[in-house]
Parts: sequence; C-alpha cells; structure tokens
Amino acid sequence: MNLHIIKGTLGRDARINKVGERSVANFSVATEYEYKDKSNNWAKETTWHNVCAWQGFGICDLELLVKGARVLVTGRERLRTYTDRDGKEVSSLELVAETVDILGPDKAEKPSKNDAKPQGGRNYKEDDEDF
Repeated sequence: MNLHIIKGTLGRDARINKVGERSVANFSVATEYEYKDKSNNWAKETTWHNVCAWQGFGICDLELLVKGARVLVTGRERLRTYTDRDGKEVSSLELVAETVDILGPDKAEKPSKNDAKPQGGRNYKEDDEDF
C-alpha cells in the first residue's frame, strides 16, 4: 500500500497550471517533528514535501493554497525522474494528492471571493489532533 498523510504549512503559494480542461497545483508543505536531543533539550526537525494536486473530487479550491496555509494532504508517493538544464538526470519524490483539506483558522491572508469556503475538502479546526 502506498498511502501517505501529511499535516503542515505551505512554504509558498501554489503554482497552478492548466492542463487541458483541468488545473494542477504544485506546492511544498513543511512538516515538523519535535524530539529531545542528546542534551535532553527539545529540538525541531523540518521536512519539506513536494505535492502535486489535480483539481477535482477531494481537493480544495486550488486558489486557497497560499503561503502559510495549514493543510492536511493524503496521497501516494511517486518518484519523478527528469533531465535538468545541464543534461543531468535528476530524481525527486513527490506526493500525488488524493485529498487536500485546508485546516482552519487559515493563517494565510489572501482575500477570497465573498469569503468562499473551500470546495471538495473538509474543514478542520486548528486544534484537531495529529494522527
């Protein structure tokens, strides 16, 4: 089974492109892990996840994916291989989203049309428990 669930914060506004009749958003999500180090002090580790989300069922309004937004993403991990500008083959992992939910309250300050609610996803309170 290839199922990943991440809860974190967008590091930048999503790049949204049109592919045929559908839109696809590419964005990065930061997740944090806290632990006690060797000196018994709390330390924080941040991991960045690249996400690809196609507009459709289970995906929130892509315009709401702005820097600072808190999201809950479920999907499958995929290894992407491509050739960079120098002709070198590069591989990277990305999460192909099946669901993207905006967590509230939203810390992002992007105005929306008539304060529209996210479509397709569910809304969660900021204090909902982690998995």
